[in-house]
Amino acid sequence: MSGLRERLNRLKMSSSSSPLISPSSDESSLQELEETSFNEWAGLEAEYVENQWGAFVKRTRRYPLTHRHGCYELGEIGATGGKLAAFSAAVLPAVPESFLYFDTETTGLGHGAGNLAFMLGIGFYQAEEFVVEQLLIRNTAEELAMLTYFSELAAGFTHLVTYNGKAFDWPLLQGRCVMNRLKPNKWKPQHLDFLHPSRSLWKHTLPSCRLGKVEEERLGFNRMDDLPGAMAPVYYFRYLAERDPEILRGVFVHNEYDILSLASLSIHFSRVLSGLLELDQMVAEEVYRLGLWFDKMEEVELAEQAFQHLLNRSIEECAPYWTPVAAYYKKRKNAAGSID
Repeated sequence: MSGLRERLNRLKMSSSSSPLISPSSDESSLQELEETSFNEWAGLEAEYVENQWGAFVKRTRRYPLTHRHGCYELGEIGATGGKLAAFSAAVLPAVPESFLYFDTETTGLGHGAGNLAFMLGIGFYQAEEFVVEQLLIRNTAEELAMLTYFSELAAGFTHLVTYNGKAFDWPLLQGRCVMNRLKPNKWKPQHLDFLHPSRSLWKHTLPSCRLGKVEEERLGFNRMDDLPGAMAPVYYFRYLAERDPEILRGVFVHNEYDILSLASLSIHFSRVLSGLLELDQMVAEEVYRLGLWFDKMEEVELAEQAFQHLLNRSIEECAPYWTPVAAYYKKRKNAAGSID
């Protein structure tokens, strides 16, 4: 007991003899801490963004329209992008400046309240460049600030472009807005979910319709040393434990590739809808699916072009499709397309 009393007395004496820290030195220490923290994120080309609800991290990457992602230059969307309006029931002009490309990185795959979108990746055309912004929260207290920034930015676009966003990313984001008392229905974009046309065209010709596989097989883009999307939550939780921003570098790069691939895929589909793809480069099953796709979208001329091309191929290639193509022409009552 006496030993404890002696230690307390020594502590009291040492604290009373220490000089008081002035307010100016407090401010200086806080400034140094903020500068150190900022420099850590600067290594990832990221910065702090503040609004009325707090702060979050934003990483911005800018690409010239001549930048090539796979087999397409990003600026090629300007020639055919208007054709993407066919994916939407509403009659709204589909121009490059109206598209907001969107992808999330989340802490899980469910739709429950515990699943958090810790990163929002967005891309858009601005002037003579393509801009990728990635919004990251360092803790849940920053979520409202991030969502508010996204909502204000998104209001300037009429089309939302995603990959499986209708089933996952968009409902998840709306749920998070509700939990943060934001109005998720304030912005009602035309949603272009490229997973659906991808499945329509390639579900029988590609081993998978995952975005990564579509990139490789149809966009000519191969990711090198890419972090698998399923590992993104693991690295985020590791960041929360260690607080080293460098841990998230792979997550940023993976998400950036997703946004760029969405832009490249929009060019591909706009060229498909313009009838600019070489049918000779497609296997018979893909040409057949393309014809059905055009028929469903009431693009009659393009549908007949695809089916006629299919029927002009060798017997070995086109024989399996004689019956369904004949049914198509019967439905259209087009005697000129009948098979001898």
